[in-house]
Amino acid sequence: MIQVLTTVGISFILFTEDYPLSAILMISVAESIIPTITAALIPATIPENLFGIAYGIITVFDNVIGFFFDILYGASYNLTGSYDCGLHVLHTMSIMGFIILLIIEYVINFHRARRNRNYSEI
Repeated sequence: MIQVLTTVGISFILFTEDYPLSAILMISVAESIIPTITAALIPATIPENLFGIAYGIITVFDNVIGFFFDILYGASYNLTGSYDCGLHVLHTMSIMGFIILLIIEYVINFHRARRNRNYSEI
């Protein structure tokens, strides 16, 4: 749901001429929830002795990607004089994230069903 909010918000900004307040609100709500969910998933997915490393890796990737994306976004604006190029990249990344999320959900459900089927045979 959160990824859908981000994708729809960016789509509104890119493909409509309306005032972007509703799109900005959608993106802001989604982007404020994502770090909380990411941090909450760490204890559910990895052993306890790796928590510090996992939080560190997530923080490093978040900061590095944020740093370089901001530079590239600004450079694209300086070269083209328009925010559209950067928004198209952001929109593409959002759609790719949504597709990856669907694939991960499918894989998790597949393995969960397979595990439950194996337990029922015992």
